[in-house]
Amino acid sequence: ARPNTIEFNFRRKELADIRVRRAIAHAINVPFFIENFLGDFAKLGTGPIPPVSTDFYPGADTPQYPYDKKKAIALLDEAGFKAGAGGTRFSLRLLPAPWGEDISLWATFIQQSLGEVGIPVEVVRNDGGGFLKQVYDDHAFDLATGWHQYRNDPAVSTTVWYRSGQPKGAPWTNQWGWEDAAIDKVIDDAATEIDPVKRKALYAEFVKQANTALPVWMPIEQIFVTVITAKARNHSNTPRWGSSSWHDLWLSA
Repeated sequence: ARPNTIEFNFRRKELADIRVRRAIAHAINVPFFIENFLGDFAKLGTGPIPPVSTDFYPGADTPQYPYDKKKAIALLDEAGFKAGAGGTRFSLRLLPAPWGEDISLWATFIQQSLGEVGIPVEVVRNDGGGFLKQVYDDHAFDLATGWHQYRNDPAVSTTVWYRSGQPKGAPWTNQWGWEDAAIDKVIDDAATEIDPVKRKALYAEFVKQANTALPVWMPIEQIFVTVITAKARNHSNTPRWGSSSWHDLWLSA
């Protein structure tokens, strides 16, 4: 599974307010975007662990943020960010990853959606190196969006998006300026727990806390699809599937 993300920079006082992050989530009509731009290869996400992970998926009974424009506006007002001249509350810079067309479309949809609740968004597009440097090293972003590629076990590549103490500049890790001791603990406990039932319960608690605090929102789950000729040999033979090295790929006659 490959969830689409919205990553929040907590160094912006507006985004450090949980009400603003929840308002941003409520302001975006995700089902509309999926239906009109992604189709059958995507569905609503429910958190950082997708349903395809049957060993760890806790179900959808965790905090969710369905489209509700009125609620988004009410949360922004409650947070003290009233609409000023021209209806503007504050503006944001959004950096989309350059990995795929869907991310570019998603960034434009975020921009349009937030504009409707008084948050103008400047979309800043970079090449791969520029995106990784500005988001994960320079922290020169307000919002960022890209993919999280789920790797079958949450300890492998998922919890690093949420645990504090990640090395500065490490891509696809918690570089948001956000720290939560309770989430750090449940992440560490789950990584070292050997009882599968207890471990699944710990990851259920992790998802609940992550969806509540919302340092990263993963509202869309896409399905990995690889289309390749039947003549290809040694394809999809690594844990990264089609996005891995093709050093031993060859074509039969």
